[in-house]
Amino acid sequence: MIFVLPIQRILIGELQVIWEISPILSQSLKQFAIDFGDGGKDGNKGVFPYDAINTENYKEVLRLDIPFSQEDFNNKLRGEQISDDDYKLYLEDSKNFNNRWDYLQYYNELDTTIMIKPIDRLIEMNFSNGIDTFNYVSMANCANSIKYMMACQDFDLNSRYVNKDDSSLTCYQPFEFTYDYQCRKVGSYNIQDLKAGRDRNYNINESDYEYYKELIKTSSCWFCKAKFTILNQPTLDRIDSSLGHSKDNVRFACQYCNVAISNRDAKITRLKIQLKRYYLAKGLPCPITSEDTYHVLRNGITGGLANVIHRYNIKGETHINKMMLEDMKVISYDSDNVMTHITGVDFNSLYPAVFSGLKHNFIKYTGHQIYMPGYELERYECQTEQDKQKALQIINNPLRFSQNKSDIDKVTFFVTEIKGHIDDQYINDYINCPPIIRKLKFKCLENVIGKYMYDHQVKNNLPKDREECKLTSLLSTMGQFMSFSSYYLWFLIDDCHFIIDVVKSIMTFSKHNAFAPFVQHFSQQRIKAKLDKNKGLEQYNKISMNSSYGSDGMNQEQFTDIKMCDRNETFRAHLYKKFKGDRKLADNVYAV
Repeated sequence: MIFVLPIQRILIGELQVIWEISPILSQSLKQFAIDFGDGGKDGNKGVFPYDAINTENYKEVLRLDIPFSQEDFNNKLRGEQISDDDYKLYLEDSKNFNNRWDYLQYYNELDTTIMIKPIDRLIEMNFSNGIDTFNYVSMANCANSIKYMMACQDFDLNSRYVNKDDSSLTCYQPFEFTYDYQCRKVGSYNIQDLKAGRDRNYNINESDYEYYKELIKTSSCWFCKAKFTILNQPTLDRIDSSLGHSKDNVRFACQYCNVAISNRDAKITRLKIQLKRYYLAKGLPCPITSEDTYHVLRNGITGGLANVIHRYNIKGETHINKMMLEDMKVISYDSDNVMTHITGVDFNSLYPAVFSGLKHNFIKYTGHQIYMPGYELERYECQTEQDKQKALQIINNPLRFSQNKSDIDKVTFFVTEIKGHIDDQYINDYINCPPIIRKLKFKCLENVIGKYMYDHQVKNNLPKDREECKLTSLLSTMGQFMSFSSYYLWFLIDDCHFIIDVVKSIMTFSKHNAFAPFVQHFSQQRIKAKLDKNKGLEQYNKISMNSSYGSDGMNQEQFTDIKMCDRNETFRAHLYKKFKGDRKLADNVYAV
């Protein structure tokens, strides 16, 4: 089934094969037309014997003017045969064409025509959710845009949004306008105007210090109205961008607004700044600007091949194996129970269940619901005992069990790098199903992977001491620093007797449950499709929720982008939110 229309063309002589290369569901084209079109009323797809032609014989086969035989339609690989009724319909259709080439063109036109209504339906569905399908290249992009649009459904361009987590407000320290600051700004503005060829004769100078020192006491950013603090320092924004920084052509603006405005359209800039303030006020996700935080989060994403030890089980013969720790040795023994079945456990719509923010009684933290992380607030490197105690206070916040909204607001979402282990006296409670699931690098030695798997690799001529990295169930962090987020670490501490040995760092984040409307909407659509027995539409809604979750985890940061800048360009780079860091290479050369 096709969602968007990027097309790959392959020419084989006179035969042009067209492949649509953006599938969303593993279902047939005919079923796609039924589920997303008009229920199959105009679903005449036709039939064609694909196995009867190849790149070697297509010319001589297609130039014939006799119909294909019924055997030509049989697929030996899949063991499928065309029915007598379908073959009779083909024979009736073939009478209208001079040769097989003409019939092939007719068949391809049917394939195209049958897709028109379903694609129109998908476009209408996305349009009803407020997005234009053709502005995006994948289903994940569309779903993610709908998710954030619904998260911002109460956005108002004229409202005043205040960020409650802003440290400039919680620990308010007014900006002190010093003479040194005035001198640095004057020098910077003169260089800017000189490079731009603007008149500098009437520019502000050091003698204007007292004037601006008094003016800033009653001033705020002319654009966003924010007060100036140590963390939100003032700049002078030019009213007329074609003129220099003269006293009658400048006004106070915060750094972000000044950079965002630049020479851009004022209305678009206002929308951009207001949207950012909305995201900060609501705790919604913002781009990660710390490279250290970025790498910690990327390394914490688990997945891939899992490490499986017991691969050899025979129904009715193999006894269920268990392990036990005795005298610092792991003893493997067979129980009296014999293997009868292998059971696979899956979760119905796990991703949307996680980020839905819906309440469930089995969630014992933050008011019986899971919050999602937003933007990074602060990062602490735990180098002293005092730093570690501060991190442990954040991790072990007793208010995490509270049901009161005011208490929940005081619980900080975090990701921390720690070393730890399950309490020794409880190891046998978890040794058969270790609760710490992390990627682990290990050498494939016999005392590590066991005799059975070691013999397997020897038998297949695999290197005996090779290193692998697989998803592994653990009882400790194996002496390594591993990253854990709030809810996972709370579960390990409160339910699995996990003990934290060392804290390396902790990153705090805002929290939100703004994705609940998106999950509720698509879940209702999925249930409705299921009741209507429309499997395609049901899968579409399910995959929309899942893919929107994956889209948020895509690597969209470019931390390896480096450019050479002079002192002034480096200063301006510091004002951008995407700024990562700089290094001085020479007197006036910086790597940014």
